[in-house]
Amino acid sequence: MSKYAELDQEILRLIKNGCVEFWSIHRRVADMCKPLVTEPSENFRALDRRLQALRKAGRIEYSRSNKRWAICTGISISAKQVGFEK
Repeated sequence: MSKYAELDQEILRLIKNGCVEFWSIHRRVADMCKPLVTEPSENFRALDRRLQALRKAGRIEYSRSNKRWAICTGISISAKQVGFEK
């Protein structure tokens, strides 16, 4: 099990239960992020890295229009995958 597994599971649980904005997630997992950073004031960066890792793994997605995270429910195809981006 990776050192991020517990944090990732908690992030997914929070998003699934309606906690979908960055700072609301951060308030709930801040203590779990502390061991993952060298500067205590930078623990939000650990959460950001895990959110991005989960997004890249296809587990969650971010809606820019709503500014919220969501659990992926199906296959989403990016513009890059279909050749619209270089």
